[in-house]
Amino acid sequence: MTKPPASESRRGFLAVLAATLGAIPIVGAVIAAARAGLAPAHSELPDKIPLCRLDEVPADGAILERAVTFEMRRGPLVETVSRVVFVTRETDDSPPIAMLGECTHLSCPVQLRTVAQTEGENGPLRCPCHGGVFSRTGEVLDGPPPRPLRRLPLDIPAEPNGMIHLVGI
Repeated sequence: MTKPPASESRRGFLAVLAATLGAIPIVGAVIAAARAGLAPAHSELPDKIPLCRLDEVPADGAILERAVTFEMRRGPLVETVSRVVFVTRETDDSPPIAMLGECTHLSCPVQLRTVAQTEGENGPLRCPCHGGVFSRTGEVLDGPPPRPLRRLPLDIPAEPNGMIHLVGI
């Protein structure tokens, strides 16, 4: 049996070494992508978000429109998020309700109409994207939305001038 020349065995070794070292970043990227897909970054929302004072909620069937801004942590990233929230009461004596100003059809922003706020085709909350119409309590009156506007849980204070907080958004 003849022994290969030293130059050939070195070339073979260097080729295997180069292939191995070149494969390490590729294998690492595949593992990282698989881990990210299996365990997405954890999101953290604030526990309470100030909305408005209890005495600011209209008792005459009107709707209060508020923009709330908060920080959301998603893994190592922190982003500032803004949402429109509508606040009203079902009756003058009932507790306030809050609804997310996002259409349940394709998540377009819902707009508050400032014209006569009658029910039916002229409902006070409208989605300009596809013509969805909602009542002042968020029920679907017309158009493609499959569900009412999403209600948001509230922390309602006992005192009339206390701050209402959103406890989930």
